[in-house]
Amino acid sequence: MLLCATRSWASAQTHCWGLPAHKAAQSKPIRIARAGSDATTSAQQVQTESSTAPYSYILPRQAIAMFASGAVLGPFCDGLHSQYDVLHYEHPSVQLQLALGPLHWSFETCWWVPLLFGVAGVIIGVSVPLMDSILHQRSQEQSMQLPAQQAATSDQQQYQQQQGSGSTPDTSWSAVLLCISLFVIQYGLSGLLEKPLLGQTLGNTAVPALDSALAAYALLHWCAFDRMPLGFGMAALTAVCGPLVETWLINGFGLYHYSHAAVLGVPTWIPWVYFCGGPAVGHLGRRVWQELAADAGQQTHSA
Repeated sequence: MLLCATRSWASAQTHCWGLPAHKAAQSKPIRIARAGSDATTSAQQVQTESSTAPYSYILPRQAIAMFASGAVLGPFCDGLHSQYDVLHYEHPSVQLQLALGPLHWSFETCWWVPLLFGVAGVIIGVSVPLMDSILHQRSQEQSMQLPAQQAATSDQQQYQQQQGSGSTPDTSWSAVLLCISLFVIQYGLSGLLEKPLLGQTLGNTAVPALDSALAAYALLHWCAFDRMPLGFGMAALTAVCGPLVETWLINGFGLYHYSHAAVLGVPTWIPWVYFCGGPAVGHLGRRVWQELAADAGQQTHSA
């Protein structure tokens, strides 16, 4: 159900920017479909088009799309924590209690929460594809300094090595939606498992069991969907900055509180939830960027 809802939201984002549905369906991840230079050249053309599209066209649309996605997905995930009594707001703007037979669902949030998650979506969802584009342009500029035949051979070998090592992430819609869905699952597990694992450690060590489980999940999530140094750096930066912002909101403004806070008002496992969110938001940003770049390229060719 979650995957279907996310897919519907992604389709709505595509239409919002005037991107035809058939274009989104035809857009595929960069892969070498067969041996030979034709497949490599075709894939490189897609990546080049994405990196050379005008920023003036892409950036404002990218920012709005990522703000909207963060403003929707963020409060939904945050509501999972309030449902499991992990987090509560001091003055919630919205409180819902729904019961369907044995199933109970609660939702708690404030008016500023969508704005905060929206800004976070912009920071990650714009930075990751923008840095991808800048790094690719630099690589092209270096290749242009080589003789034509040597540059072509170097580009082909580099691309094949990236594909063979699995370092190029799959940014198809199916991969992006799966990545986001697994992040939401980790978000929910952090709330579901907090009470059962509270105070428990890993073996004879002092490492909290929940921290270990969420850390392993987050690292496997990055390995499965990103595997790029840039993606790891963004995930690590998110894992540091996210909790710092939370301590500021909790201790400086008293806007909400965690039921089992450990350090400066936040639990020790929360950085791993932020880490897991890095590839999810970054992946979505890459997919939206590619759609916008393809649309910009088509408009340039038709002009």
